[in-house]
Amino acid sequence: MSEAERSGRYRSKLVYELRHLRPSLRAALRLEDHFLTLLDGAVGICAVLSDQTDERPRLERLEDFFDEFSEEIGEGDLSLLLAFFETLDTATWVARAERIAGAGFRRYVRRLLGAASYNRIETAFKEDAAVVVFALRLGVRAAMPYAVAWSDAVQVVSKEQLKAVNGSAIAGADLVDAVMKFDTFVGTKMFSTLPMEMTTASGEDLKNWGNAELPGLLEQFRAVVAESSIRRIEEANAPLVRKIKGARSALENSEDGASQAANSLIELFDRITREAFPKSTVLEWSDANFPDDTDMFHCKDNLRAPTKRAETLCFIHAGKPIDRDNPQGYLIQEVIARALVATRNKLEKIKHSDKGTPQERDQVLHLSKALGAALLLALSFAKMQSKTEPAEVPQ
Repeated sequence: MSEAERSGRYRSKLVYELRHLRPSLRAALRLEDHFLTLLDGAVGICAVLSDQTDERPRLERLEDFFDEFSEEIGEGDLSLLLAFFETLDTATWVARAERIAGAGFRRYVRRLLGAASYNRIETAFKEDAAVVVFALRLGVRAAMPYAVAWSDAVQVVSKEQLKAVNGSAIAGADLVDAVMKFDTFVGTKMFSTLPMEMTTASGEDLKNWGNAELPGLLEQFRAVVAESSIRRIEEANAPLVRKIKGARSALENSEDGASQAANSLIELFDRITREAFPKSTVLEWSDANFPDDTDMFHCKDNLRAPTKRAETLCFIHAGKPIDRDNPQGYLIQEVIARALVATRNKLEKIKHSDKGTPQERDQVLHLSKALGAALLLALSFAKMQSKTEPAEVPQ
């Protein structure tokens, strides 16, 4: 595919039609230039991300698209677009969207533009909508591994522990079920009304996930979570990957496998969190961000030391200050930290129990999946946080 062909595919067909209307008609429909630019860019992004025929990494595709798009719109249009965002009134745009969706407005536009022009615009709208909806499905399905990881991690946390977290209803939400329902809604309510053949979607992409396939899907996604978790651990501390391999080997080959595997998994977790920041830094961070939380430290011989929860939270936040203006913003990190600590505590019990029963072996297998899932989420958040600005301890 040539660059020109790719460029055309990544642009809004609706915007193309609207830009060719007479200025008086565009003014009557309140189609400002910055709105059309925004719409063109939004559809273009969806087309870039959902193009199944482009083998380049998505990030590379987006960079090329933004380079081309920014050159085309020019500095003047870009200034108008930025001004639009600065004065964005969400309520006004929601009201406008509701008006446009009404049958009365569509009849008005048809009379204003004429049947031929209206039909071209309606066709272009549906083709754009197909691209956007397909990108939406791909995005939802790409989120499923994280939904599975969240589910596997949170199930280790007790109801009492979840209740201690503000917004515990969100913390205990079944994200897997939410993703499944939304995916089904997209497939049944949207795909059937749009020309999906205009997209690059395959038959498998358009097929809905059914409840009968859910168990198999969950196993597939758990395998993805496990592989992704290992990659994240390797990025953070490559030598620690051997702890995972050691735990697996112990469960498969040793009579004392459950205890040995539990010990390896505990050491994996402890070293990841312990080596991220010195204890003194964790204490300073805890005092600054959780000054009244006594669960962030313990005392021995009149000396304060951070708890596992404190070390874990500091690690997940990459030592960055917590946004006090957004108290719900760190809800997810709090739940992940509790999941990690709860998993560690259960592994600790098995480590010292050492009965060597099949039940212990099964429990360690279950906890190893929960630990891998929670570590994937924790390491992902830590990586995102570390990219924002140099880590600092708030004063």
